Amino acid sequence: MRRCAPTAEPRCQPTPPPLNDPFGTLRRPHRCTGRTATATTDRIQTLLEPSYASGLDARPTDQLRTMKSECDAIESSLSYYRRLAQGRIEILDAELERRAQGGSVEELIAKLPEILAGEGGRSSAAQTRIAELGVPSIEIERPDNRQHLVSDSTLTELPSLDDARVVAVRDQLREFEHELSETRQRLHGVLDGIEREIATRQAAETSG
Repeated sequence: MRRCAPTAEPRCQPTPPPLNDPFGTLRRPHRCTGRTATATTDRIQTLLEPSYASGLDARPTDQLRTMKSECDAIESSLSYYRRLAQGRIEILDAELERRAQGGSVEELIAKLPEILAGEGGRSSAAQTRIAELGVPSIEIERPDNRQHLVSDSTLTELPSLDDARVVAVRDQLREFEHELSETRQRLHGVLDGIEREIATRQAAETSG
């Protein structure tokens, strides 16, 4: 099976928001002038199968490093999509609260820094690996295209959406964020095993 690996140094830059789009920073994940690799859900599931990380002690060190590199890249991508989903959930929750209290859109925009700085439902560093900042080199690709939930036009159209639509999108994002968190946690277990085996070999080489 062909292994998905990050391309060398993709030149990715944030997409600037339109002047009339105060939510633009969460509208598009990124824009790349170079090629970006993709990871399908089938490929990610392969990494989580017990057979993928079995018998690590019998595998060449170069193979272990390749496995670690791929898992690291996909973990970074999962973290990135998860953070985008969390940000959107927090904005939609704030919008529903604004509507219930009769506030203005301008008030919501003014509160955006405070909203996005909140902890919300995010995992603490004590519970999980610390996610690295920056645009990942791998894009997640799902058969249901749910990855587009973090880059569609929902936020730019927010004032014109009715409450039912806002709630529906928010709930879809919550489900997506939960799936990303669960997959990321399982991938951490795979990475821990690979890193432990590499560290054991390095320690043996040092002591020998």
